[in-house]
Amino acid sequence: MRGKFATKLTGADIRKSCRHPFLHVGETKSKADSLDSFLKNHGYKVAPVTIDNDDYLFALAYKKASDVKDTLLMSRIGSDYIDYMEKKLHYYERQSVALLGRKIPQILLIHASLLNAVYLDSLASMYKRNGYEFADMDTALRDEAYNSKVTSYGKWGISWIDRWAISSGKKGDFFNGDPVAPDYIK
Repeated sequence: MRGKFATKLTGADIRKSCRHPFLHVGETKSKADSLDSFLKNHGYKVAPVTIDNDDYLFALAYKKASDVKDTLLMSRIGSDYIDYMEKKLHYYERQSVALLGRKIPQILLIHASLLNAVYLDSLASMYKRNGYEFADMDTALRDEAYNSKVTSYGKWGISWIDRWAISSGKKGDFFNGDPVAPDYIK
């Protein structure tokens, strides 16, 4: 099965989309509903991230290595970053299958950084190698998975797959195997 991956944003998508800062939607239903109402009333569409990751940690390590012109370390960080992101992709694919019975179009969180400026082609190639094609967010959001209800709220910033899982009563072992950044990156 070929997957879709929402990454292609037009100018209109960027102006009218909102990714919750730190993926925090509100620690209570009323706070989350209030924010959702505000966004809808102002014509914004929520970008429900399904592949959360620590790319910002890799980006910081890469920037520090770049500042001292340590090209060997930069190369190692870049290579480990692509490996890590592939592990995250497979993790969230498994989570979507375990929760929804199938792979879904994914929405990836990545940040503007020197690391992503240099490694974006490698990242895109990795996704293509894994059967993904790139689509706009509206295409991804047409999948019925994005109608899944969120009924659990907290002080955490997590992916929508995790939100849906917690809302459906998943606990503990369901979340095992989430890849972590290597210690030298942290």
